Amino acid sequence: MKMSKKVLATCAAAVMAVTMSATAFASAMKVTKDEVKTKGVEVSVPMISGARGGAAIDEKVNMTLLGNSFNAMESFISTKKPVEPANEAEFVKAFKNSKEAKKDVKQLAEYLDNRLEKDRAQVGQKEPYYVHVFYQMKSDPTFDNLFLSVVQKVTSYTGGAHSNETSLPVNINLLTGKTATLADMFTKGSDYKGRLLGLMKIQAKGEQRLVNAVEKAAKLNTQPEGYYVPKTITGNEKFYTNSKVGSITVFYDPGEIAPISEGTRSFEFSLSDIADIISLKR
Repeated sequence: MKMSKKVLATCAAAVMAVTMSATAFASAMKVTKDEVKTKGVEVSVPMISGARGGAAIDEKVNMTLLGNSFNAMESFISTKKPVEPANEAEFVKAFKNSKEAKKDVKQLAEYLDNRLEKDRAQVGQKEPYYVHVFYQMKSDPTFDNLFLSVVQKVTSYTGGAHSNETSLPVNINLLTGKTATLADMFTKGSDYKGRLLGLMKIQAKGEQRLVNAVEKAAKLNTQPEGYYVPKTITGNEKFYTNSKVGSITVFYDPGEIAPISEGTRSFEFSLSDIADIISLKR
């Protein structure tokens, strides 16, 4: 029996077995936006409802997203603490539920706003300080209520030569509530690391070839050989999925594998690139 495009695409997100019917998409997940805006701090957090696993999964996901936003802001107060995903157990224990967590995110944003202004004034910096926490939906909630893929981004300027940007990807199975790593997306024992690294090199070489052709036509100096690719794949790279088109994108923050001026480096892999090694387990 021929599988539908929807089922095939969702296989690329590795959240359902190929035997599951496409009727799983009958009930669309909803995403609303919770926002806090002050003079220098803006926070935007997606809140979901209608996950395949029910209200408990909705709450778990929302607490994770709120926790990431809270921790991102807190890192600018405790500068020695890196921006990283929330410790879910501690966050749930401290805030109990998403309704309470929203209030604390708002209070922290207001406190951080005052702190940034005081820090700026103290050093006599003319440029305003800011911290923006926002998000980009990568999975399509109207199509897929089985897997959430969203990238929470933090952009900031707190002095120095340039602004900074970091990303916190969230990839969660909406049936079980389990967070997926890049390694989880592939079958055990497969050489997914070699496959991805090889494809990255091909993409980078092709990108460089096109850029050089454009620069040559414009009579500019072409770039030296050796576009930016990672040296290794660990299985814990930042990534997101697009189950509607059937792809996985691995990305690196500015300065991570290339100069900050190059911005975010990303590599997209279509289903045809990885269909033989993609995990089909939910």
